[in-house]
Amino acid sequence: MINVKEERVRRGLSQQELAHAAGIERAQLSRIEAGKVQPHAQTLHKLKSVIDNFRTNDVRTCRVHDLDDESVTYYDNKYLNGRTNLYKVKINTERNAPELHKGDTAFIDADEVDLNVEGYYLIDLPNGRSIHYVVPDFVIGTACYLYSKNKAFPSIGKINRKKLKPMGRLVHIGRDF
Repeated sequence: MINVKEERVRRGLSQQELAHAAGIERAQLSRIEAGKVQPHAQTLHKLKSVIDNFRTNDVRTCRVHDLDDESVTYYDNKYLNGRTNLYKVKINTERNAPELHKGDTAFIDADEVDLNVEGYYLIDLPNGRSIHYVVPDFVIGTACYLYSKNKAFPSIGKINRKKLKPMGRLVHIGRDF
């Protein structure tokens, strides 16, 4: 049987959008997704038809890959301002950057790996992943500077960009209060 909620979320549809397209009430769709009611075959057929006919290029999702537990979650594309491919990582050291503290959750845009743009990047280094502040060197076009506040991953200084494996640029910090 089709998991209606999973398919709806994967396609970036709201409950209201799917319910309207299938000709049912949003409250009914909510109860179906929550498993509170078993839909009639005709209702299930309508939902499946809308989901199946939703063109692949219309699928508006944000894929979030949690690097701590390797899980992948899909959100609609309104999640974090329309970004589509994110890494999520829990900060487990005392200090990574002035804005990042132990216990924070960092969201990294995996599509933003151009080290010509100054900012905080998650870099895959031989001794592990670390967030570094990257400053491009425009005098020597192939170089950049890596700075870090993390004692486990000290500042590297000037390095050839081609030797780096950027995983993406920091775009959001989540903090539990």
